[in-house]
Amino acid sequence: MKKNLSIFLALLMGVQTFASEFSVYGGGALSTLMYDTKEGDKSQGLGGLFGFGYAYFFTPNLGLVSGLEMAFYNAKYELKNIAQQPYMFKDYEGHEMEFRSRVEGYREEQSLVILQIPFMLQYRQGENHQFYAMTGTKIGIPLSGKNKISADSVKNSAYSKFEDYEYTTQKFMGFGTFVGQESEKKLPLQTAVLLSAETGVKWKLSESLRLYTGIYFDYGLNPVTKRGSSSERVIEYKSQEQTFDFNNLIDETTPLAVGLKLRLSCR
Repeated sequence: MKKNLSIFLALLMGVQTFASEFSVYGGGALSTLMYDTKEGDKSQGLGGLFGFGYAYFFTPNLGLVSGLEMAFYNAKYELKNIAQQPYMFKDYEGHEMEFRSRVEGYREEQSLVILQIPFMLQYRQGENHQFYAMTGTKIGIPLSGKNKISADSVKNSAYSKFEDYEYTTQKFMGFGTFVGQESEKKLPLQTAVLLSAETGVKWKLSESLRLYTGIYFDYGLNPVTKRGSSSERVIEYKSQEQTFDFNNLIDETTPLAVGLKLRLSCR
């Protein structure tokens, strides 16, 4: 019994903790959302992140890194002209009519805030100033997401077969030309998993302080917005209210970020 206890204590005393680090950091540059579109123009967005980190080094060169960070993603989609496919509806009196719409200068601006939890393996090499590289995954929990939809002009009309007449100027009914229209919608969100990497130089400022300067890369492995949120109809006519609203054309979006990062750590 005493022999076994002595062996256990010897092994316990032989375990070394090389260093633990606490850090704060921030970074940014390209921080956008990827999606598929058949037509129109996509604009990559700028954004960034900030957070708190903890690293535990179990060898002089290798350690595990985790923490919490807030990331901001933005993207923009534009389509100059949309001639919407006409569709039938019933007016407030129950008569069938054909709704027609044309949109000019259509835009969608998506913005997301995601809470990201990194799980990374870090390698470092050097003396006072060290090269470092990290790779791993991040769990992205979306906190908020909105889609601002706007158009330079919307031209609506409705054709009645019963009257053989096209309503084109009755704005109180939602028909006519409407300039500078806007609408804002919440994006349906889901948890995302990101592949992440970072590399750079770790500078020794003092015995306890270090400054990391590097570049980072985050790539979403699955969409952060749910499928089925879009519609083929850009303009949706609401016959009972005698008004109209926008539908979004962009459906699934996947986060992507590449940028510069500064991290101040202490041990």
